Amino acid sequence: MCVPRHSAHPTTDAHFFPYFPPRQVPVFAMFDIYWQGLLLPLAYLGVLVGTFVTFSRVYRRRKAGMF
Repeated sequence: MCVPRHSAHPTTDAHFFPYFPPRQVPVFAMFDIYWQGLLLPLAYLGVLVGTFVTFSRVYRRRKAGMF
């Protein structure tokens, strides 16, 4: 008489489903940012801040020259 190597129900057989430990996700993975999508908004903010700094310097120099 032949004895089958695996059980009749392979879904319950541990040989068909080996244990895979949970994948370790690094902590810094939450900061995985799509930088190309942020390039245009960051450039806009850079121009905005640069314009503010430039005009505030010009305003202070003009105001200092008036008095």
